[in-house]
Amino acid sequence: MKTRRYDSPFDEVVEAIIASIESSGMLLVADIDVRKNAAKRGIELTGNRILEVFRPDYAARIWAMEIEAGVDIPIRIHVHEDEGGGVTVRCRTPLEVLSRHGNDELTLFAAELDPVFEKIVCDPMRRRRSVA
Repeated sequence: MKTRRYDSPFDEVVEAIIASIESSGMLLVADIDVRKNAAKRGIELTGNRILEVFRPDYAARIWAMEIEAGVDIPIRIHVHEDEGGGVTVRCRTPLEVLSRHGNDELTLFAAELDPVFEKIVCDPMRRRRSVA
């Protein structure tokens, strides 16, 4: 699992992660605002978002290698604000998620995707500054 903690404001980290997803050539396929959904039930939470990330062409390749692996994509990135205002970003890597299928071809492909997700999780603030 890739994990990175930031001392920047929650919304700034989320914006940087989304910009990093886009600049990496991946797609944000779902953005689940857990705080907003919880508020609909009267539950107060700190910032909490789940970003689902992938690409249709990669999904098609994975399905061709191992249809059962479809349950493991898109890859989820969890962005969570703690009570002190720090923000933690977590992601199970493609290799971690997809290698459990025991398909060598799929495992090799997942290993190629790992650096992409590592940059999304670990470098979004740097990427954002370099783009701005």
